[in-house]
Amino acid sequence: MFYTDRLMLRNFDEQADLNTMLQWLNDVDFLQALSSDARRPASRETAKAFVQTRMKNEGGQPCFVVCARPEDHLRPEKLAVGDDMFVADGKARYPMVGLLNIRNPNFSATNRREYGAELLRWACDYMFNDLGLHRCELEVAADNVRAMKCYEKVGFVVEGRQREAYLARGVWKDHVLMAMLEREWREKQKQVPGS
Repeated sequence: MFYTDRLMLRNFDEQADLNTMLQWLNDVDFLQALSSDARRPASRETAKAFVQTRMKNEGGQPCFVVCARPEDHLRPEKLAVGDDMFVADGKARYPMVGLLNIRNPNFSATNRREYGAELLRWACDYMFNDLGLHRCELEVAADNVRAMKCYEKVGFVVEGRQREAYLARGVWKDHVLMAMLEREWREKQKQVPGS
């Protein structure tokens, strides 16, 4: 498990996360936030395959379930031996509030709670300090102004635009390409009090 001030990041668990992912994969707004072709409803099998693929971290790209940080006495490492780390009384012990795929971040679910910048700062720290990456890039829907402001606040800069890159409800829309280099991240961290 990884922690920020208000969040916990964990791996996927099929029993805990399948129903949430099934709901999200059938939510047009969620799919649009991923710039996905939301043309048909997802089946339980599709959601199960989505979760299972991420549980295995296939493709070498880490993917995390984002949860509200539990109180210290409820943290997974403090559970009794034999307790299910993910499920309690048939429900997710630490319910998903967002999803972080290092290759394709989606902060839409967390932005509603203003966790996006906190999560993105953690992700950049993880990528540059733990994974040893030199560059972090992302793409965002050009009309997602709130997300772009969040990314800029963390230190990402606009590098380009893909015109009419995806179809959303019958309208072709642009993607904005943003990136940050390791040295830019390190400079940004010098400006943050207490870092």
